[in-house]
Amino acid sequence: MGARGPRRALVCITAVAGLIGAGALPANATPHPRYRVPGIDVSMYQFGVNWRAVASEPVRFVILRATGNRSFVDPTYGRNLSAATRHGFAVGAYHWADPGDQRFDARIEADHFVDVARNAAGDLLPVLDIEQTNGLGPVRLARWVRAWLERVRERLGVRPMIYSSPTFWRWNMANTRWFADQGYPLWVAHWGTRAPDVPAWNWGGRGWTFWQRTATSRVRGIRTEVDGDRFAHGRLVYGRIASLTVGQPMHGTIEGDRIACGADSAACVRLADPDDEVTLVARPAGDAAFVRWTGACEPAGSSPTCSVRVLGDTEVSAVFGANAADRSPAPAVASPEPSVSPPAAAPTRPDPVVLREEEGVGTDPSWARSHDRRALGRTYRWEHRRGGSMTFAFSGGSVTLYTMSGAAMGRAHVSVDGDRVGAFDGYARSLRGGTGHRFAGLGGGPHELTVTVLGTARSRAKGTRVAIDALRFAGRLHRDPTPIAVSWGSVEDAEASGGSYVESDSAGAAISLRFVGDRVTLRGLRGPEMGRAAIVLDGRQVKTLDLYAPREGYASIPIASDLRETRHVVRVKVLGTHRPASDGSVVAIDRWIVR
Repeated sequence: MGARGPRRALVCITAVAGLIGAGALPANATPHPRYRVPGIDVSMYQFGVNWRAVASEPVRFVILRATGNRSFVDPTYGRNLSAATRHGFAVGAYHWADPGDQRFDARIEADHFVDVARNAAGDLLPVLDIEQTNGLGPVRLARWVRAWLERVRERLGVRPMIYSSPTFWRWNMANTRWFADQGYPLWVAHWGTRAPDVPAWNWGGRGWTFWQRTATSRVRGIRTEVDGDRFAHGRLVYGRIASLTVGQPMHGTIEGDRIACGADSAACVRLADPDDEVTLVARPAGDAAFVRWTGACEPAGSSPTCSVRVLGDTEVSAVFGANAADRSPAPAVASPEPSVSPPAAAPTRPDPVVLREEEGVGTDPSWARSHDRRALGRTYRWEHRRGGSMTFAFSGGSVTLYTMSGAAMGRAHVSVDGDRVGAFDGYARSLRGGTGHRFAGLGGGPHELTVTVLGTARSRAKGTRVAIDALRFAGRLHRDPTPIAVSWGSVEDAEASGGSYVESDSAGAAISLRFVGDRVTLRGLRGPEMGRAAIVLDGRQVKTLDLYAPREGYASIPIASDLRETRHVVRVKVLGTHRPASDGSVVAIDRWIVR
């Protein structure tokens, strides 16, 4: 980490107070028992990295030096970040601390880091590399570290990680466990040992999160020696910045820490610590009524409060009735049906056969989702199959749709309130976000904008993808907006149950079905172009389907049986993989059968 050079002399400490807890300096004999996921950390001292070659090595993550002191920017950071991301590595960024006495010094360094690093959902947690004191004693140094960490947390909404060696922490930070107790993870640097010595009493009993185990790794694609690291958990998602997305509801607002999404509030996305619990409250507007939660909060049902654990990309929304009468018994005199029908007090079975998945009772399709710093919202949704569509609610007389452009992009048409208003071709030589398409003269009030994939492209394009980046309306930019309706591509087939089926081969695309019953069966299409899908039932993956067959034909596939007679959610997620004999990764769904 930082410049390679002699370590500073150690300073003896007799006593500290306040932020630093008093205590002796015992050796820690309780190393963390797990170190599973391998990675490296890189700076300008590893010049000319060949990331394609590195990708052939058993390396899963890369932590890059972004900044140092108040103004230094590692000249290799931007290039390394782009290339490492492109080759599939989980990436993170660290700041080399240069602590000082000046007022706001830590805040200035923290702002410099955040502005340059541009940490986003899916990145590894940001890091403060503390290796020098610059003459600050333990109390003042701890205050500086705390100020830096709290400023980054204030700006990003996530707790940064601390990089330190056991010796530095014990002598120069007085072995304080305050940071461990506040939930800041530790990246411990301890080389040449089978298990690291973890300071601050095994980091408050929590152990290390990342371990820099050597400074002399040799990795194909890097000409110099490089630091070798391990992540303690078996799943890297527990070391990556999570994101919580709240679908913008009609007739109400969803509020929580650092998030408020509704008619008058557009803070609909926030970053979060991995596996952090966030409490959300659904607040109806005017005389509307809260009906139920959807997405990750669906188990909370009709309670207006939901506590959700945020891990990876977590999505939540809520349904509000247009007015309070939506939740009341029907009056004796006839009246129009409410705009949203709340669930009955006791579970009732839906129609046992759900046809045309994108229109079926209780179904919820989604497009694939990709993270990319070039997108306005750092993430975008995409599909390339003909007939796939996505609909968004907006208000006002004009709207600007922002899409991704690139060599793999194709054509789509755009409708507002059912009337076609335009079309676009997303082709460009290189991938970029923020391509705007403005539609005006629509009249005031609420509207719905629908983007439909045409499945065509110009001859030089490498694909037919349509990728939605953001929307601007009512004077605000809505990054990675949550749709109100989604469909996969549709294929007409006389043998399909409803005359057509839906399909996708976009990794990450999914379809969910909410149902009440004790068993559920999927009728899907098998064939020589079919791939694999994960089946998730009530939040737990229960099986992986392989839909390949030498000849094309429909098959009824049992998903689950002997379930409790209550509400369930089953999700089919496209994996984008297939066996060697298959010519594609398509997942095609005709209908669900619920008993």
